[in-house]
Amino acid sequence: MQEPRSRRGGASKVPLTRRLIVDTALEFITDRGFDALTMRSLAQVLDTGPSALYVYFKNKQHLVDALVDAALTDVEIPDSEDDMPWTVQLEPIAMESIHSLARHPGLGTGMVGRVPSAHALLRISEAYLRILITSGHDVNTALLAVDVLNSVVITEANEISTFEMTGGKEHLDEAENVLAELDPDAFPHLSRLSHAAMQSTPSDRARWAVRTFISGLAANSTTPSAPAEN
Repeated sequence: MQEPRSRRGGASKVPLTRRLIVDTALEFITDRGFDALTMRSLAQVLDTGPSALYVYFKNKQHLVDALVDAALTDVEIPDSEDDMPWTVQLEPIAMESIHSLARHPGLGTGMVGRVPSAHALLRISEAYLRILITSGHDVNTALLAVDVLNSVVITEANEISTFEMTGGKEHLDEAENVLAELDPDAFPHLSRLSHAAMQSTPSDRARWAVRTFISGLAANSTTPSAPAEN
């Protein structure tokens, strides 16, 4: 039997479904990056016209919400009865969200400046709020914390995916050489620390950013960050 020319070509044409569109779009982003994704370019991959996609998604942003939902759907949320300190509960959710988004380069870009509407992202934000409010934070602090923590997640996910897409190690070596060649009189610290500055991976920096935010929140909070000792 002759092999089909594409996923939706010839007699082997696969019926178009919402799931197929989402899965194909995630593969598209992983291969080409988020900036290359348009309804037209996705339709070409699916061997259909853009109008067929609008049957399932009213616009690109509606599609992006579905992609974010798919990317984050497996992020594990701790049990509501978890007795770990709130500072410990927040970090794994944030880090798992970062790595889930980072698998699809630039996907977090579609979340910038928007009210979260993807179901999985709402589920994660609800978990953050539950943890913070249950631990005694006032509502305004909890809401601001969730907003900023989501921003940290998006930024760090984009950093990781960009690093991996652009040959990050080579860019680090290039950056290290640039710093090392700086005038030590004008830039004594940057030139001296050029090698050390490039040792942390994007994932290391993401964890540092999340932990630093949580530590800062704890330092400015009147709620306990750890269980009281007997």
